[in-house]
Amino acid sequence: MFVGRDGYLEQLSEQYREVANTGEGRFVLIRGRRRVGKSRLVEEFIRREAPAAVYFTASRQTQAAELEGFADALRRAGLAGEDFDGVPATWEAALYMLAGLVSRDTPTVLVVDEFPYLVEGGHGLAVEGTFQKMWDRVLQGLPVLLILVDSDLSMMRALTEYDRPLYGRPTSTLTVQPFTPFEVASMLGLGAREALDAYLVVGGFPFVVGSWKDGDDLTSFVERSMSNPASPLIVDGERALAAEFPPGAHARSILTAIGGGERTFTALGRATGISQTSLARALTTLVDDKQVLTADSPYSAKTSREKRYWIADPFLRFWIAFIEPALAEVERDLGLRAAGRVLERWPDYRGVAIEPIARDGVERLVAYGSPPRESVYAGRYWTRTGATEVDLVLGSRPTAPTPVVALGSIKWRETQPFGRRDGDQLIRASAAVPGVSGDTELIGVSATGFSSSGMDREIGPDDLLRAWDPSWIAAVTSGRRDPP
Repeated sequence: MFVGRDGYLEQLSEQYREVANTGEGRFVLIRGRRRVGKSRLVEEFIRREAPAAVYFTASRQTQAAELEGFADALRRAGLAGEDFDGVPATWEAALYMLAGLVSRDTPTVLVVDEFPYLVEGGHGLAVEGTFQKMWDRVLQGLPVLLILVDSDLSMMRALTEYDRPLYGRPTSTLTVQPFTPFEVASMLGLGAREALDAYLVVGGFPFVVGSWKDGDDLTSFVERSMSNPASPLIVDGERALAAEFPPGAHARSILTAIGGGERTFTALGRATGISQTSLARALTTLVDDKQVLTADSPYSAKTSREKRYWIADPFLRFWIAFIEPALAEVERDLGLRAAGRVLERWPDYRGVAIEPIARDGVERLVAYGSPPRESVYAGRYWTRTGATEVDLVLGSRPTAPTPVVALGSIKWRETQPFGRRDGDQLIRASAAVPGVSGDTELIGVSATGFSSSGMDREIGPDDLLRAWDPSWIAAVTSGRRDPP
């Protein structure tokens, strides 16, 4: 069953219609994290829109083997007829072969999945150059929709940099994101609070979300999944990590240390034993290129060089914190025992893990507020000694906002509502945050309601989830009704 992704499908359909209307080629890059559903998205687009399509997946083989696979893809697509048995000797010949089979009446879709696999090794630029030349001289003038797909975000960005052959060629770039909390809630049929709990475990990766069965709650899902070594909860995290970070790479030990609670550069160096130079290089790769980590600095009117590191994706964060340490038990059929430890630690874990989701949601609620704010950024603030920590800080620019627009406290507890004591703690902490003024709004975020909180705005699970609801956003932006 294919669910959601309507916006991405419409973007691909728009490119396809352009090809059909003009008779000229369009070139689309699709990128996104591994296991996020890029290939499934393209397959669904082809099923709905494109009767003539060639889908080829590169597989890190020799060029001769890859070209044979491309010829097989042509045969499976039916463009060449049943008697077609040719195998091109070069990629230029392969693309000429495709061009000779393109109909002028119906657009042809050519998908090259895992494209960077073709350009790895010593002949990488030659392959890129061949695709660039064939696009410029041949395919661009034909009714062809060329789609290149890959999961290595840094590689796909590099392919279109100024000094690379494909620079300036793509007519569109799609970055496929995991499902949002609202999409996960809709797919699982859960209430807002239960859906946000589920999201902290499964994230937005389609195969893991799809393994949540009707009638599951958090306990039953974790126990069932951890009792099965082949469950998506167990398998997908390891596959994603193995594909991007081979065993022995610094990245794996850094992620494990962060999953264990280390947040600062010094603490990560101590936990991993990696030299400062190597650690700095690895963290830059994980934050900027792989986008697996986020690096936060205290957000206030005063700039700070201090950083804390967090695993960006909820599923990967949960997997590294709970699943990776339990893999040996899961394999020995002791997963139920490990699940018990997960559920015992869950309240404390959830209280911290919800914070980046809540910050993102509040930022969206304020951005689409009444009146809307064109520029709003959410962060958090802390002092080096730890004497002051504020869960949520909103400002009008990405660094050093003056003034601070809002401060917030996030309390995601099992039963206790957000009360006067929580509000008083936030008010006391506000005195230490540079940029706070008498106009700074106070926001409370709670899983279990509010009791005399003293906050200017109170946000619960339903409000947070609404921040990703496309119909709500459309209604707010069109002025049909006010936000909460």
